[in-house]
Amino acid sequence: MPFACAVFSAGFGAPIKNSFSPRNPSLLFDIDPPEQQQAEQGNEGIALRMACQSPDAIRMELGLGPELKRADLQRCRRRFAAQNHPDRLPPQFREAAEQRMKTANALLDAAMLLAHA
Repeated sequence: MPFACAVFSAGFGAPIKNSFSPRNPSLLFDIDPPEQQQAEQGNEGIALRMACQSPDAIRMELGLGPELKRADLQRCRRRFAAQNHPDRLPPQFREAAEQRMKTANALLDAAMLLAHA
């Protein structure tokens, strides 16, 4: 990926394990608790990720493109939220995380309007 911020999200995001269970279809991913994420990432990794606030950086981090279908965009939204949601981060990063989530949601909503079923 040509933009540095996109690399940070891949390296410092929440570990996601494929663990779909037919007994609980609402849980598509098993995501480690915030305390474990923070211990694994360290505040430096979170700070680097939170510093990337521009829409272009977030668009690249999401991997948005014209070929994505709605299901792909929904997966992008869940993955981004798992790594960036303010409730999953230490208090000092919550304001930046909230801005990143707002930007990502706006980008994903616009992409959904243009996406094929």
